[in-house]
Amino acid sequence: MRAARRWLTRGGSVQCERPALLAPGPLVLVAAFASGASQLYVIGYALLLLTIGTYVWVVWTGTQLRITRRLVAAPARAGERIEEQWTLTNNGWLPLLWLTIADASTVPGYATRRVATVPGGGARNWHTSSAVVQRGVARLGPYRWSCGDPFGIFSYTGNESTTGVLLVAPALAAIPVMLPPGASGARARGAEAAQLRSSQVGGVREYLPGDPLNRIHWPTTARTGNVMVRRLDADETDALLIVLDSYAAAYPPSGATSGAEPVDWDNPFELAVVLAATYAAHASAAGRVVGIVLADSASQPGQSSVARPHYTRIDAVLAAAQPGTTPVERLLARVSRTAAIVVITPDLSGGWAALLPSTRATVLLIEPVAGQGAALIARLQRIGCVAHAFVAGAALPLIDATTQYRQRVPAIMTR
Repeated sequence: MRAARRWLTRGGSVQCERPALLAPGPLVLVAAFASGASQLYVIGYALLLLTIGTYVWVVWTGTQLRITRRLVAAPARAGERIEEQWTLTNNGWLPLLWLTIADASTVPGYATRRVATVPGGGARNWHTSSAVVQRGVARLGPYRWSCGDPFGIFSYTGNESTTGVLLVAPALAAIPVMLPPGASGARARGAEAAQLRSSQVGGVREYLPGDPLNRIHWPTTARTGNVMVRRLDADETDALLIVLDSYAAAYPPSGATSGAEPVDWDNPFELAVVLAATYAAHASAAGRVVGIVLADSASQPGQSSVARPHYTRIDAVLAAAQPGTTPVERLLARVSRTAAIVVITPDLSGGWAALLPSTRATVLLIEPVAGQGAALIARLQRIGCVAHAFVAGAALPLIDATTQYRQRVPAIMTR
C-alpha cells in the first residue's frame, strides 16, 4: 500500500490541511440513511465527490510539476552577487493555483522563498539574487515546494534533494603590495630565464601561464586530472609562501558580526585572511608560484594545511579558513629558510622572528591598537625584514580584482 502511494505521488507526499472539511459528506450521508431524504443523498454524494476530486486535483497537479534552478552568476569573492534562474513548468492540463518554494540553502542573506501560479501546460521563469557578504563555503539546496487544491483541503509537497557547493573567496584589499624577492627576481622569461633555470628536475607542480609545453608531465596530468609540469630547481627560487598565523589563542575574541559588509574588520582573523588573499593575488598576477601554510582547525598541534601552489587552490583554502591549534613558530619551523615568505600574524611577542629568512621575508602585523607593534617592527627592520602593521577594526578599501587575476589562469584549469 505504501509503495503504491509513493508511486501515485511520484515521491511526494499529500497532507490534509483541513480535516474538518472531510466530515460533512459522511455526516450528510448518515443523515440521509436515517431520514431517507433523497435530497440529502444528492448533497452527501456531491460532497464526497468534491473531496475525492480535490485529492485527485492536488495529486495530479503536483506530479506534473517540474522545477529547475540554474546558477547564472556565482560570486567569486565576498561582496559580489549570486543570481539564479528558476523555471516552473506545469506539464498537466489543470492550472496550478498556488505554489510555495522553501529553500534550505545556507548562503547568508539569500532569500529564495517564492509563491507562484502557472496555467495548465504553461511555464514561468524568475530570478533570485543577493549580495554574498561573507567568505566561506555555502550550500545551495535542497529545497521543498508545496501546492494545493482550490479549496485548500489537501496539499502536495515535493522535495528536491540535489545540492551544490558555493565557494566564496575573501575580498581583496586595495593596498600597496611589495612582494619579497625571489632568488632570481620575478619569474624571468626569454634568454635570461634560460640562464637562470637549472636542468635538474625537482618533482612536478601545477601548470602556470608561460610554462613551456614541453615541460608538461603527461602521466601525472592523466592521473590527477590537472595539467602538471616538471618542476625545475629554479622554480623554487621564485616561489612565495604565505604563512597565515591562524593560531586561535593568538587572536582576541570578537563579537558577532552584523553580516552587512564583505569583511568583519573588527575580527582580526578576518583582516589576516583578507591580507593573505591580497598578497596571494598580487603574487599570482606577477607570475610567482604561490603557496600557503596555515594551521588546520581540525588538526592536532604541529600539523598544517598547505595549499597547492596555484592561486585558485589558495582561494579555496582561504574561503574555509578558521582559527586552528598550531602556533606560528611551528608553522615557520616547517618552512625552508631559503624561501621567500610573507608572515601574517597578530603575535607581537616576536618569539618567532629568529625563524625568518631575513632578506626574503615580509611581515604583516595585526595590531589591536595602533602603534602597539612599533618596537617589533623596528626589530624586524634591523634584521633586514620588511614589516607593516594593520590595525584590527580599521577598514581597508576593497577592490573587485576577480577578472584581473582570473584571466591569468589557463582555461584548462577552470572547474
